[in-house]
Formats: sequence, structure tokens, C-alpha cells
Amino acid sequence: MITVRWAEEQVKFPQVEFRRIFHQIKRPVPPDAEMITAYTDGQVTRRSARAREGGYHEAADMSGMQGVHVGDFVVHGLDIMRGSVGISDSTGAISAVCILCEANDKADPRYFGWVIRAMSFTGFPKALARGVREGGADFRRWDTLAELPVPCPPVDVQSRISDFLDKETKRIDLLILHKQDLIKILATRQKSLIASATRPASSSANGGDLIPLKRVAKFRNGRDYKEVEVEEGPYPVFGSGGEFARASEYLFDGESVLFGRKGTIDSPKYVNGPFWTVDTMYYTELTDQVSARYVYYVAQTIPFSFYATSTALPSMTQEDLGSHKIPVPSIERQLEIVRYLDAAIGKVEVMTDFLKRSVALLQERRQSLITAAVTGQQEI
Repeated sequence: MITVRWAEEQVKFPQVEFRRIFHQIKRPVPPDAEMITAYTDGQVTRRSARAREGGYHEAADMSGMQGVHVGDFVVHGLDIMRGSVGISDSTGAISAVCILCEANDKADPRYFGWVIRAMSFTGFPKALARGVREGGADFRRWDTLAELPVPCPPVDVQSRISDFLDKETKRIDLLILHKQDLIKILATRQKSLIASATRPASSSANGGDLIPLKRVAKFRNGRDYKEVEVEEGPYPVFGSGGEFARASEYLFDGESVLFGRKGTIDSPKYVNGPFWTVDTMYYTELTDQVSARYVYYVAQTIPFSFYATSTALPSMTQEDLGSHKIPVPSIERQLEIVRYLDAAIGKVEVMTDFLKRSVALLQERRQSLITAAVTGQQEI
């Protein structure tokens, strides 16, 4: 028996090269073929079946693709490290970066799909890849995949493990989906609370009129941070996606509301203290007519999708942001709204954080269960 170190565990099953179990197959694209995709959750299916996830389109030219049939074992050569491997449930056309295989009669291909997905958690296949791309290994060539050592218990054990993982991962996935649905409900609840608390009932409700944001906020451009970047610098560096670096200097010190200029434009941020922003982010200097926390909450009601430019990378202009009208009641009323929202949103965020931690733990449990099962560590 061969044993190798894998995810700090001993593989208890004999190891064989992938070529001992599978052989490569190549097929022409069938007539009137639909597009098939290997997804990172292990499903290999028609794109149209998952069109609800967005980004669905049929390729105008399928000449560079290959045919795939129901039951083919598919390995996405570029996304193998993300778990894109499984058995096709459809016949159609699939990208040429995928390798199509057929198992011998002494193998349950479901098991080897689980094996490779377990490897994707540990990074084990990366050592064998001929070339490495950003985010993963390159397994587009059959001779690379063919050398991959995989645990190979008797076929009846393979089937028992597969049945076990099919059942247990489905149970975990349903729990994850339920918690993610609750997170979405809480996010909707948070938006509703903010909109309700900041929406004026009339043009002079809460003691204030609707006025352009530029009347109470001056928008300032961020700057390149390379010259001030320090690994453990005292000041945070913000981009449109949030804090991502530290700096030795700061652009502004005090309360401010940050707005995305490019990229993530619909997530305003509240900052209090010295900070640096890059050129994909605006920071604001606010007048004493407004509370920074109040502006932060009102900013979350801005219809960013209405203002965003229709380009590959969404962007917002100072003119559009500054011209957007917001309700500005008395400063006393603003502070009342802020106190109410800080308390209400705080409760929502506590519940959301709890659910996110639960999802992370379930995902870890799922990965550990798969790895333990396919390596013989889990009692089946």
C-alpha cells in the first residue's frame, strides 16, 4: 500500500495514477447542441438550467468546443482547483479546456469526483500541474491529469463512500442554503429600516427639505497609495471594496462617508479617524449641517444602479453623487435617527454575523467530511 501526506492525514487507500482508472475521450459537437458548463459545486449541466445565477449566454460559434454526453466524467482543466469536476447530466457542447473521461468497469466515477474536489481544498494537484495560472493550476493536458495519484479503494467501497457523501453533503448544503436565505432576509430588513427611518413623509418632514448632497458634502478624490504603503502601517487604505492595505500617512482625519468611484459603487462606508483612499474611492468633507452617521445611512438609499455608467466596470461621477437630493432635517432630528438606526441595525448585524459564522463552520465541516471519507478516515 502506498501512503502519501494529504491535508495532514494519512491516505489509507492504495494509490494509483488517474490513467489506471480513466481514459480520455473526444467527441464532436452534436447537432443543435446546448452549452454545458462544469460548475464549482461539482454539477456539469446545461447553462440554461442555471441561467437564474446570471451571466448566461449561448456561444455564437461552437467550432472550438467539444461534444459531451450524459455520463461523461468532466474535469475543467483551469478550474480544477475550485472543484469544477463531475459527471455530465446532459448532452451538448463544452469548452475545450475541459477533459472528458470514461471510467473502467471497476470504478465508480462519482467517487473520483469527490476525490478531486477534496484535493481542491488542499491544493494537492497544484504540484503536478505543468503550468500555473492566477487562482489555480493548469490541467488542460491529459498527460498532466493522467499522472495524478488518487486513492483507489475497491469499487464497492467507492460506491458506499459516494452514497454517503451524496446524502451528507446534500443535508449540509440545505442547511447552508437556509442560513444564506436568512442572511438575505436580514439584509432586506436592514435596508427597510434605513429607508423607513430616513424617508421624509413630505418635502419638509422631520424639519428639513430635500437638498443636493453637494450642499453638505465636498467630494474629494483618493490618490495612489504605493508610496505610503507599509505592511503594518497605522492608517487604513480604502478602495471601493473596503480596507485592503495600511499606510504610513493619511489623506484625511475625522468623520467621513466614502463612496465608490469605480468597481463596487453601491457600498458607502463610514470612517472616523485618519485614513487614506485610493483613486477608485471618493471621501467626503461634511459641513456642520449634517451628522456623518446620518449621511452614511441616507447614502445607502441612493439608487446607484440608476446613476452608474453602463460600462464593464461600473462608475459614479461626483456630479451625479452631488446632485442627488437627500432629506436634511435638523441636526437634533438627525441624531435621533442615528441613535435609532445604530441600535436597530446593530441587532441585525449581530444576527447576520452569527449566521455567516454558522455558514463558514458548515462549509468547513463539509470539506473535512469529504476529505476524511475519500481518504479512509471517516467510518462509513
